[in-house]
Amino acid sequence: MANKILSLYPRINRDILMDTGCKTSRYQFSYSDNGITYPLECNAFEEGLYEIDDPRGLWNADEYSLSVRQIISVKDPSRLFGPGGIACASSVLTAAIVWKSADSRQRGIIRLGDIVNSSQPCELSGSSTFAKGSLRGNITFETQLFIKKPGTPSRDEEKFANLSGISLGQLHDVVDLVIDGSASVFPIFEVDMPGEPLWEVRCDWTDPVYDKFSESVTIYLNRSHPSYKYITRTDQAHFSPDLLNEIMSSAITQVIMTLKENDELDPCLKSPGEVRGSVAEAVNYFVTTLEFDITSSISLSKSVRKFMDEGMK
Repeated sequence: MANKILSLYPRINRDILMDTGCKTSRYQFSYSDNGITYPLECNAFEEGLYEIDDPRGLWNADEYSLSVRQIISVKDPSRLFGPGGIACASSVLTAAIVWKSADSRQRGIIRLGDIVNSSQPCELSGSSTFAKGSLRGNITFETQLFIKKPGTPSRDEEKFANLSGISLGQLHDVVDLVIDGSASVFPIFEVDMPGEPLWEVRCDWTDPVYDKFSESVTIYLNRSHPSYKYITRTDQAHFSPDLLNEIMSSAITQVIMTLKENDELDPCLKSPGEVRGSVAEAVNYFVTTLEFDITSSISLSKSVRKFMDEGMK
């Protein structure tokens, strides 16, 4: 809850959260595969941005659903109500996760439960599942406390907000989750291509400054190739992370060299922020933040492979 909001009525703050003994869990992400639920990790990779990490190495938004769950416990809810709290004593509050995804053109809420004026501890929880293929770009999650049922204010409570649906503030910091794009490095698809190489990268952009990386650059892994077993995490007996890292290194090198050969690299580095998630933004991240050496194809390949060996294992 880093953002400070000037409000005309009392809202949630750290002192009130401590006074009520309110504890909010982190967002818990998971997905289902063949009827089995697998947990996903949510890790910060850049200031204000988070990404999904699947220990199995399989999850992607196109092929799997995404479930989110959260639990809130309040030791003494009564301290939220009355003159010393933030709501009328006779009102009813409710907690919910507010989510939105501009890239997916969707928004909604996930209800967690109601809070009434009682000194008895309460626990709220809620979950929702996004269908596979329904999300792209970024999705933000923010847990807020709302007035569900207005109360009848006493003279000491006239300062309180008292309309249904009004937000009384955050219960959990905003999480801006990157579903696809430059944060996930490459969209990867596994396809059957008999007689073709083990993998290939396709660059299909018109203007890299404006075209989305996730829609313009793709790695295809060939399930029909006899060496496929070495690059799929589902075959742990044969899986070789070093080989997969070599593929990723070569793909990154090819993308940057393609831009350089077409005289498109300099415009990407000069205008990286025109469109969020663009090819230019991703490549600028590779060159500026990860410090890939673009002076020659040899130096580029070496610096990328060094990063993959040291930073990705």
